[in-house]
Amino acid sequence: MDLRENIRIIWAVAAKDIGDALKNKTTLSIMLGVGVMMLTGLALPLLFGPPRVPTTVEGHVVYPSSELGLQPSLLAMNLTILLLVIGLALAPHLMIEEKETHTFDALLVSPARFSHVVSGKALAGLFYCLCAAVVVFLFNTRWIVHWEIAALAFLLGAAFAVAAGLLLGIVSENPATINLWVVLLLMLLLVPMLLEELASAKLPEAAQAILPWMPSVAIGKLVGFSMVGVVPAMDIWSNVGILAIESLIFYALVIWRVHRLDR
Repeated sequence: MDLRENIRIIWAVAAKDIGDALKNKTTLSIMLGVGVMMLTGLALPLLFGPPRVPTTVEGHVVYPSSELGLQPSLLAMNLTILLLVIGLALAPHLMIEEKETHTFDALLVSPARFSHVVSGKALAGLFYCLCAAVVVFLFNTRWIVHWEIAALAFLLGAAFAVAAGLLLGIVSENPATINLWVVLLLMLLLVPMLLEELASAKLPEAAQAILPWMPSVAIGKLVGFSMVGVVPAMDIWSNVGILAIESLIFYALVIWRVHRLDR
């Protein structure tokens, strides 16, 4: 099967789910909900004093230092939380619906392979996350210094969140079970990010060594790096590597579980 045929099959799987989301106004709900959250987030720092924004001094732009202020820190946390919540909450249903309607059987006897199905579902999940990210970035364009790092943070963060969500959809038997696992996994992912942001220096050395390997921490760091003037390349690529490896592991698990459904 050539590359063009592979892309055609993957897009056919993704287009069905994206079309369903558009018909059900899922994307509109996501964007409106994120917009409300962004308005709330923008208003919160005003309670603590005037916002820190990049200013121009004698024709030169002064960017934030590596010590982010309240607003950039909130942006990093908001985008991380939104990607994880949307990926974990919506992506599982892309799988559970196929299981409940037994359309997996039809997909797997068609020219589509296991990798095609997973890739198509992943694209649909990324579309959901993109809807949220567009709103986040529109509200916060003035804070972004390095758009290439912001794009990496979005793509890798969304890829991990969707992979984890698809795996939850595969191993869960019904929507009620999915909701329970989503809450538990979100707690496991968000608590390390909050600890890293608020109390990392007070944690034991073992905990400080583990935190950087948590995907939520890596996403938050990449988003933060996109808002500072100078970022060491090693810091960027170490977090990119962490997210890429962990995402690939989760996608491999999803393909393996889908393969077992055919037995």
